[in-house]
Amino acid sequence: MSDMRDNLIGMMAEYLPHPSDDEYADAADAILAALPDMVKPLVWRGEHYAYCTLPFCQYQIREAECGFYVQADGYASACIASELESVEAAKAAAQAHYVAAIMQAFGVVIDGGKP
Repeated sequence: MSDMRDNLIGMMAEYLPHPSDDEYADAADAILAALPDMVKPLVWRGEHYAYCTLPFCQYQIREAECGFYVQADGYASACIASELESVEAAKAAAQAHYVAAIMQAFGVVIDGGKP
């Protein structure tokens, strides 16, 4: 469990009348499950490669002989996904990484992204 989840449960218990502890936990879980879909999508630009510049990182999609790969530059340069079949698959990998990084800042670890 995360501190954010515990904080949500505590806030609901303080301000909402009468549900059980299980109902507070279920509501907190539903809120946390909805958060990743609320992260704004990356906006891509570029003619020969795609990039998106953020305050903390820049994602680049490049093509190599083995397929497309995504590189994240910023606080540390790293290849976050490789051997992808299309630019769209690379964009999806970058978006998953971006969402995971944002959620990790809240102490929430989600599957599919490795910030």
